[in-house]
Amino acid sequence: MKAKAVANLLNGVGGLVGLLLSTGAVAVPYTNTSGAICKNLDAPDASYIDYLPAGVRSLKSAATSIICPLSRDTMSSKGAVGYVDVYHSVSATTACTLYSYSKDASSRLGLYSQTWTGAGFHEFKLLLNANGKSGPHSSYVMVCIIPQSQRGKIMGVDLWEQ
Repeated sequence: MKAKAVANLLNGVGGLVGLLLSTGAVAVPYTNTSGAICKNLDAPDASYIDYLPAGVRSLKSAATSIICPLSRDTMSSKGAVGYVDVYHSVSATTACTLYSYSKDASSRLGLYSQTWTGAGFHEFKLLLNANGKSGPHSSYVMVCIIPQSQRGKIMGVDLWEQ
């Protein structure tokens, strides 16, 4: 009798897991967000940021720093890989840094930076994928310096937790 009850319970649990997987209700540790979530890093630059359906760009006559908060889907302590989708209308330079901070933001757990100069589409891959690069309640943020005068835009920012 007990064996049958255990078997029925396991079948029910297996069915529930299958249902959750088939409906997409199980969280995947990957977030893909429009670059429109990025904001000016420095207060005086607020009026120079141009928000577009497919991202954010600068109207300023000099390069502009922006900050992009990244959502987490897990409590993993194994770090993450950040991706930034960039488009330049002419040859220009964008630099991005992915940061990981402790729960109370009192200490930086890691950072990884890249710079790209060119025209067209480019995707940064920023690696913070190692133990100690995050904690169960740490936060991630992307900071980028984007080209002046509408020459480039951040189209999307992604986080893939390990």
